Amino acid sequence: RCLKWKEAYADYGLHCGSQEFRWVGKAKTQEGEHHNNNLKAEMCMHFYEQFDENYCVQRNFNSRAKTQWCYVSAECSELNGGGAIPKTAASWKVCNATQDRLLQDQTPDRLYQI
Repeated sequence: RCLKWKEAYADYGLHCGSQEFRWVGKAKTQEGEHHNNNLKAEMCMHFYEQFDENYCVQRNFNSRAKTQWCYVSAECSELNGGGAIPKTAASWKVCNATQDRLLQDQTPDRLYQI
């Protein structure tokens, strides 16, 4: 079962930004790097760290890839290509559309409620 995002940061030794943005492309300029850092800070502060749900989210939010992922307890063995996160009590997993709640499948009304 996916962890609630807010719970993952509060209780599992995770720090926002360590995994969520691994798939963001490297900026080619200093201005681009500054933009990436601002985006990461905004997404952490205003989305991930406040998200009190256990939905899977887009692995690479700036691409067309459909892979969704979430944090799970380190005891979870069904990582589907994910992996352990060193020095934490968590792992990350690639989500399965038939077993997990995918944020991308939610209606606009449901997204507004979240």
